[in-house]
Amino acid sequence: MSDTTIKVPTEVRDRLAALAKERSTTIRDLVGALANAEPTAAERAAQMEENVAVLREGFGVELVDGDLDAGRAFWRSVADRSGAGE
Repeated sequence: MSDTTIKVPTEVRDRLAALAKERSTTIRDLVGALANAEPTAAERAAQMEENVAVLREGFGVELVDGDLDAGRAFWRSVADRSGAGE
């Protein structure tokens, strides 16, 4: 694996350093863990397809787009009430 450099404001670098120190790790490993913890849109879509297939094949549940939209709206409302994303 080759290395590269990313530029961030000094405040961000200092915060990353503090977080890494608290976790007894390096900024490099912390950034890697953060990047790997968040799935891409394509990964989320693939996981959704897999989940829908499990519901259909394992439980006989057929979901339509409206069901999926309602589920997304529900979880957005939960996040909004809990202050997530602030």
